[in-house]
Amino acid sequence: MSTAHAVVREEAQGSTARDDRSRRNPWWGLAAPVIVGFAALLPLLFNRRFYFYADTQDGAYGIWYDIGRSVLSGEWPLFSVDGWMAGNHVAEGQWGLWNPLILGISVFVYLVPNAVISTTIIKIAFLMFAAGGAYLMTRSYEGNRPLAFVAGVAAPLAGFTLFMDAPSWVTNLFVWAFFPWVLWALRRMLWDGGGMLLPIVLGFLLVSIGYVHGTILLIALYLAIGIEIAVRRQWSRLLPVLYVGVIHGLTALTVYLPGVLSASVSARSTGVENSGFMVATLTGLATSGVPTGVTALTAWWGAFAAQPLHYIAWFLPLFAFVDFGRFAARWKSVTSLYALLVFTFLFIVGPSNVSALQFPIRVIPWFALCVIVLLAVMLSTAGVRFPSARRLAVALSIVFLGTYLALSQNPAGLKAHGLSFVLVSASIVVIWLLLRGRTATSGDVGEDRTAGFDRTALARAAVFIGLVTVAMTGLQSVLHARDLVSSLPAPAEEADYAIQLTDAEGEAFVAGSPTQIGPDILDETLLSNSWYLNDVPTHNLYSPVQFLPYAQDLCLSHTGIACQDAVEELFEVDSETRTPVADLLSVDSVQILRAPDQEIEDLEEWPVPDGWELTDTGDDYVLWVRDAVTPDAGEVVWASAGTEVTMVSNSDMQATFEVDAVGSDGGQVVLSRLAWPGYSASGASLGEPVRDYLLSVDVPSDSEGTEVTVTFAPPAWPLCLAAMALAGLLTIAALIYPLIRRRRRAAVESEARQD
Repeated sequence: MSTAHAVVREEAQGSTARDDRSRRNPWWGLAAPVIVGFAALLPLLFNRRFYFYADTQDGAYGIWYDIGRSVLSGEWPLFSVDGWMAGNHVAEGQWGLWNPLILGISVFVYLVPNAVISTTIIKIAFLMFAAGGAYLMTRSYEGNRPLAFVAGVAAPLAGFTLFMDAPSWVTNLFVWAFFPWVLWALRRMLWDGGGMLLPIVLGFLLVSIGYVHGTILLIALYLAIGIEIAVRRQWSRLLPVLYVGVIHGLTALTVYLPGVLSASVSARSTGVENSGFMVATLTGLATSGVPTGVTALTAWWGAFAAQPLHYIAWFLPLFAFVDFGRFAARWKSVTSLYALLVFTFLFIVGPSNVSALQFPIRVIPWFALCVIVLLAVMLSTAGVRFPSARRLAVALSIVFLGTYLALSQNPAGLKAHGLSFVLVSASIVVIWLLLRGRTATSGDVGEDRTAGFDRTALARAAVFIGLVTVAMTGLQSVLHARDLVSSLPAPAEEADYAIQLTDAEGEAFVAGSPTQIGPDILDETLLSNSWYLNDVPTHNLYSPVQFLPYAQDLCLSHTGIACQDAVEELFEVDSETRTPVADLLSVDSVQILRAPDQEIEDLEEWPVPDGWELTDTGDDYVLWVRDAVTPDAGEVVWASAGTEVTMVSNSDMQATFEVDAVGSDGGQVVLSRLAWPGYSASGASLGEPVRDYLLSVDVPSDSEGTEVTVTFAPPAWPLCLAAMALAGLLTIAALIYPLIRRRRRAAVESEARQD
């Protein structure tokens, strides 16, 4: 038997034995999510809103609420005309419209009246889910159960995951939590005889969340597994990987193609540049074993992060207890892990902007996962049974160096760093003593024996590492749970979103920045996607994609905040239509927020445009309301001279009007709709967008008495639907084929017995 075949046979036997043992003893795998769930509660002791910050409260929560409301009404919310730049949900991509789990989360959010409670439950559940995935990922690389437990506990409690993704960037948390599960399922399919259905379903759930960084990392995973297959020279295993990959690729095509084809009007960046914004630093990574490390990381908070975002795990110095020579002998079996480690490292230290991809450090949770799993696998398969005092000294030196670098970047944290150094150093010493076990003698102190850790000693050490990891999370919570960066604290109770703009009519526009006034302003106005919970539709919704000409014309940021000068733009008379912009946008109410250096009396003295009146004044705002409301959003708001039309119907994705009169040269009508790519017209033709963003229709001269229908469908929508349908058919085939194969095999065996 060749060496390669012997290795494969040994791995297969080892995998089978491992699976048998796992079934007999599932407690390590169950304990990791439970411990993480407990640790995830610790930040709440110091900040009950810990999981309801920044992009979660401003973006995700409101759109979840709106999607949940739509789902319960029997609608699939692909597009919202009065959502304006945030209304093209298909182009946004990241709201999980194809994902049944996200749709279920949206319904849950809609039904739970407290935003803080619902988001906290969701996020802790995903942290626990990620713990199970990290455990299984470690096991798939031959990590033993106790150290897989350590990886499962540590990965979700890494700094960026717990202090950035969990409070704010929830979609990044979602796709990251699915990643180790997909990796485990793919490796189980390849090396442990598992079927295709599990990796197909898990990968579909990851991709259909619609967060592009997760999909990029899934592509990296496929490349990494391809490299592992190549170095093992087991080419026959490439076919099932390609089959599953095609299904995920078709899903990605459906999710992302409409956004790509809408990029011409969006705010997506192009080109490659590096502003240094949200780029990991090598010095920061050198402190990744220091729980109190707050290092240089340029972002919204300035030059230094307010949380330990480079932190990975306090026990990283245990790399000193690995026999690297012994581990190198089995490098082929972890090739994919090496490849992922290299890719994620290059990503997080790469340019700040690569086309539409921004903030490379958001990939650091994947890098942390790979580092933690690699350490667990190394200790499992090549740990030194009796680590010498010299190895202990190396580990403690790593602790010292990391602490020094953390202190040099943040000298003000001397007490915290000192406490961390003492705790981590003492814990490393305890682990060293536990791993040596009772069987070590005084003569073994300077001797490395590489037969692997004693099972009982390792179990005790793993439990100790898990408990200390929880304690370190508690320490970090004391130091940083209150320091999360956010705009304003959005209301927790659903009822508190209904008290703003009670005197408004029709569609509203808010000019001025609530964030410059303070939290009390949220009794009078709202921010970003919080408007989804209010009865008044507004233009000021959250959209990373945006509609760039519209946003620039009205001074709107991606968060939906408009500068106060937008009032001047709203009441400017458009040069082409000779109509105020507010009329073209179906704006019937304008709330103007005072600037920090303004008194409310200054706003009360502003001249109110003709046809409007000042109807309400608060501590920090004035409200102008139109005397007679305009047509609803989506309807015709202007027609050229000699052209008269009557609206027949209007919905989010379609508007129909009858042409009552039109001149001999034809006419033009403008609808209060953004001219997203994907619109078409029957009975007329689309014209050039007015002000570069409002949908216009050219009506032919012979169309009097006919109906014109304007319809929106996401770009390449038939192709997208066909791709998703094909992915579904391939999934069904993957489910049915093994059943047919087993039935044929049983028939052959039955015939053989009869013969």
